[in-house]
Amino acid sequence: MGLGANLSAMPYGYGHDIGGFAGPQPDPEMLVRWVQQGIFWPRFCVHSWNSDNTITELWMFPEVLPVIRSSLQLRYRLIPYLYTLYVRYAYYEQQPLIRPVLYEHQHDINTYDQQFEFMVGPSLLVAPIYEPGQTHREVYLPSNTSWYHFQTGTYYKTDPNAGQWVKVAAPLTDEAAPLFVKEGSLICFGKAMKNVHGSIDDDRRVQIFPRRFGHMDDAHYTRETLILYEDDGETLYHETGGAYAEIHIWMEERETEIHVGMEIVKDGYFPYYDTVWVTCPIKSETRKLIFEVPDEESNVLQILASRQLPSFVDDNSNLAYFGIRLPKSRRNACET
Repeated sequence: MGLGANLSAMPYGYGHDIGGFAGPQPDPEMLVRWVQQGIFWPRFCVHSWNSDNTITELWMFPEVLPVIRSSLQLRYRLIPYLYTLYVRYAYYEQQPLIRPVLYEHQHDINTYDQQFEFMVGPSLLVAPIYEPGQTHREVYLPSNTSWYHFQTGTYYKTDPNAGQWVKVAAPLTDEAAPLFVKEGSLICFGKAMKNVHGSIDDDRRVQIFPRRFGHMDDAHYTRETLILYEDDGETLYHETGGAYAEIHIWMEERETEIHVGMEIVKDGYFPYYDTVWVTCPIKSETRKLIFEVPDEESNVLQILASRQLPSFVDDNSNLAYFGIRLPKSRRNACET
């Protein structure tokens, strides 16, 4: 139902009622499973009319509240990425955010039978858990594209002419349903907040998932771009006055290096952050990160090794992030 609605009637924001709308209340396990997949939908809503006169609430089962809280934190961290997908695909191109797998992979007839997985934009494949007692999930990965398992970083190379079935762990304690990222993708994260107005939205982190050099056309470099759309999040000034920013973060994969850069295409508005933090979460990736970034003062392009940039290590993920600073001349006046 959800995939059909996104394809036809509601491409801009359909989503299921978490825990179900009618019938009896969900048990703790299945409530967690609802949340783990619901965080990826444009509309994330807990709304019920239960036949047993109960009300579905995310805090109704204290024993699973910690994992539900971590799922909600991931949801808020994903909002900048979901918003960027919304603007690019739904607003500009009239394409749905949530798509059946076949939408992106019509060349693979095996995807025509995939009813229980879905894509978030062109890069994320979500494989929800629908049955109680499941601790693992078998997932079909389409052909002609290789994938990273988000939870573990495991790389799955698929044949150009044949996809593959993989089996991954799906513990109830995970913050999300089994998630796969298409190689060559850049995914943006924001701040984990209590609500969208809970604090200043001053954090942007980009994770890159590069192609393996031996798995692409080695005679040519490939460049992939993440387009960030930023506005004040409240008014229509982005439409009526051009008050929005369009920031391109790109990745160029080479044999021994991965180049990352930034281009500010539209500077009608800049958010509260002054740095975009970049990391490669794949432990098996050994290529050097090289950054092509504008000088903070002069805006002149520089080519720098990661050690020459501001950096920090995230306490939760233990990932090292490197900062691309926005030129001072092009930051938002709200800083002053």
